[in-house]
Amino acid sequence: MSQVGFGAFDMMFNIVPVIILLGFIFVFGTIIYRIVNIAKDKRKPIIPVRAKVVAKRTQVRGGHTSHNDMHGHTLSSTYYYATFELENGERMELAIPSHQIGYIVEGDTGILNFQGSLFVKFDRI
Repeated sequence: MSQVGFGAFDMMFNIVPVIILLGFIFVFGTIIYRIVNIAKDKRKPIIPVRAKVVAKRTQVRGGHTSHNDMHGHTLSSTYYYATFELENGERMELAIPSHQIGYIVEGDTGILNFQGSLFVKFDRI
């Protein structure tokens, strides 16, 4: 006697582990990619160049979780970015550490020190 109607249920046990495995591969692949890129940037020389701050922005990542519409948690992170215009007219957006973003003001001119795609410091002139 064969079972009828359980084909979709059996298929779920084959597909769900594959989807979970792909999710883990994506997450760990992204983490490894970021670590490799940061390591590459850290090996590059620190380049000082005259630059002007032309824009600043923030990005908030995360969300709100709720339980029974009464209790909730906000899990978010704020990332800060500044766009610099270099002497040659090229623009470069760099992630800025939160403890340094307050010292950078749009319109300021100074010496930008960067290492690959990493912000090192900005000294106003």
